[in-house]
Amino acid sequence: SFPSVNAARAKLSEELHELDVELGNGDIAANKQRIHEELGDVLFSACNIARKAGIDAEASLRDANSRFEQRFRMVEDQAVDADLQHCSDAELERRWQAAKRELLRRKA
Repeated sequence: SFPSVNAARAKLSEELHELDVELGNGDIAANKQRIHEELGDVLFSACNIARKAGIDAEASLRDANSRFEQRFRMVEDQAVDADLQHCSDAELERRWQAAKRELLRRKA
C-alpha cells in the first residue's frame, strides 16, 4: 500500500517507464506478453492513485469514454465536408481540439 497519492503517482511513473522499455524492445508482436504485463501494472497503478485520492476509478474511466465518444461524434458531425479517413493527423488533431474546446465551453 502507498502512504500517499504522491507515492502512488511515483509508482505510476515507474511502471510507465517499464512499459516504455518493453515497447522499445523491438518487435511488439514478439514482446506481447511482457507488454501485456507492464500495461496491467500501469493500469493497476492508476487505480491506486484513484483509491488514494478517493475517486472511483471505474466511474472515472466511464466518464473518459463518454467524453471521447462525445468529441468523436462532434468531429464526425462537423466533417460533412471532409472524409476523415483522408485527413492528415494534424487536421484530425485540430478538429479534435476544436471539439474539446466546444464541449468545455458548453459545460461552463
